[in-house]
Amino acid sequence: MKKKAKKSKISVKGIVLSKGFYITLATMIIVFGTAAVVRKLTEGVVVNKASFDETAWTDVVENAKTDMEETIATEDAIVVEEIEYNPPSAQELLPVMTEPTTPVNKEMSFEEVIKSLDMKMPVEGEIIRDHSPDKHVYFEKMNSWRTHDGIDISAEENTIVKAAAKGVVEKVYEDNKLGIVVEIGHDGGIKTRYANLADINYIEVGRKVAQGDTVGSVGTSSLVEGKEPSHIHFEILKKDESQNPAEFIMK
Repeated sequence: MKKKAKKSKISVKGIVLSKGFYITLATMIIVFGTAAVVRKLTEGVVVNKASFDETAWTDVVENAKTDMEETIATEDAIVVEEIEYNPPSAQELLPVMTEPTTPVNKEMSFEEVIKSLDMKMPVEGEIIRDHSPDKHVYFEKMNSWRTHDGIDISAEENTIVKAAAKGVVEKVYEDNKLGIVVEIGHDGGIKTRYANLADINYIEVGRKVAQGDTVGSVGTSSLVEGKEPSHIHFEILKKDESQNPAEFIMK
């Protein structure tokens, strides 16, 4: 009896599995192929980087930077005027020594001070007794010989006595020889003294006077010169040293 040949059976499940195998295989081929391509491309980049000329690239960057700076400078330029500065030399920095045109702190002479004050006589009249600080002169009332530190100028009693120059009244007092006295201080340490006045209360200490202002009037208060003709006793002093008024005012 003949045996019947067996028919092979292929299940649907097997077909599906067979097809999945090839699909999986194809997918893996694509993945690995893609990876290979990517790697190849990456290696190409690495090769290109290694062979890149860095000097040329630096030049390109610097040129671009320079062009940018020039553009900014052109658009936002500020015009500044250049001023040439030449520093001074050491010689130029030294102080310039020049001779003074006038002496520094020079004390004026008595003549210069009197001239600047332009003094005038306190009364109009004749000099009846001269200046005699070193030589004795006779005084009739005292019946004695004495020095005379000023000049006596004849003037009627009550005649106005005027300031010889501008100044400040420094003293008003009564002297036992000269009588009622007024002293006026002037520039340059100069003083004028007016004696044999009539009234001690006519002018006060500290008053400023101009040349020609009244300082009193002629009187008879002097005890030494009482028998003399009516007059005013007038003195000029430089730092309390007697000077001859006639030499400087009568000229």
